[in-house]
Amino acid sequence: MFAGTIYDFFTANPIGKHLNGKEYQCYGILVGYVLFVTWLGPSWMRARKPFDLKIPMIVYNFFMSVFNFVLMTQHYTLLTNEWDMRCYAGSLESLQKLRVNLYSMEFTY
Repeated sequence: MFAGTIYDFFTANPIGKHLNGKEYQCYGILVGYVLFVTWLGPSWMRARKPFDLKIPMIVYNFFMSVFNFVLMTQHYTLLTNEWDMRCYAGSLESLQKLRVNLYSMEFTY
């Protein structure tokens, strides 16, 4: 019973789901957002003082920099270890090397 409802939720036909059935739903959300940003939000936050986010932003930027560095080094080592940057077009050796690399990459990833 529960699996059937999950299957019905994730159907292959997206018509009528997630705001693309009727255009007035999207327009209503858009108008509500513009009204909140231009009129309701500023009047609601007028008497409040802004948050002090200096320390959380420093911590966030540090962790994002470390994460991006690790991701970049992993991608660089993957490219330099698995791919040969020289052109072997037309040679039998290059086709065999390509087949071996593609076959080994299927089981690694």
